[in-house]
Amino acid sequence: MGMAVAPAEAATGSWKPTNWYTNVGASGSYTRTSTKTTVKGKLADYRKDGYTACVRFLFTEPGTTGLYWTAKIMTTSGYHYDGKATVNISVVTSRTGHMYVQECGRNIKTGKYSYGKGKRIF
Repeated sequence: MGMAVAPAEAATGSWKPTNWYTNVGASGSYTRTSTKTTVKGKLADYRKDGYTACVRFLFTEPGTTGLYWTAKIMTTSGYHYDGKATVNISVVTSRTGHMYVQECGRNIKTGKYSYGKGKRIF
């Protein structure tokens, strides 16, 4: 005899990466349903230091490879910005298994990324 399963209710919460870099700040909220995860928040760069502030998310789903999404502070002409700024970030994904977040910085001269310690949010 089969059992009916009720759809999962939406779960909401906040996210904030481990404070790895003194000049990067990121935080926000998420909503997770049975079909999607929605993330919103702010990303801040506190000073000009040779790096573009960024925050990277990893979304997982059982039976699939992880999906990375990175938010960076960019100029309106498409260049990586190095200086004091705050931007809104938003992403929606169908991956609902787990979400991880980490601060990062992109070197303006070399283009290489440096990543802080990852933190599991759910």
